Amino acid sequence: MSADRDTVQVVLDWTALGGQQLLGELHHDRLRGQSVVAFEYAPNWFAVGRGLQLDPELPLGPGRTWPRRGTSPTQPLAPNPQTGEHRAAFSEPAHARRPAARNHFPSRN
Repeated sequence: MSADRDTVQVVLDWTALGGQQLLGELHHDRLRGQSVVAFEYAPNWFAVGRGLQLDPELPLGPGRTWPRRGTSPTQPLAPNPQTGEHRAAFSEPAHARRPAARNHFPSRN
């Protein structure tokens, strides 16, 4: 990866689909000082995912999908109450984030 491009694999761990499945890749590029985010479904997702669309902003189909104007996750969030500065949603390095929980559903006993 270059300094101007980051790519993250997006994996869904869902028992109904047989465990972990690669959904696609999230691409973050910095072009002329602007952040550009795109998502691309993995080629096998169309067969494995049974046509499951993740979000209305991410239509099923090959190739990269860009969010409509005004829906980018890199838009500034509320200002930091201590500094008054705005930050982008993806401003924090991936290794600094806490890992997501493996199972969000309570077990049935």
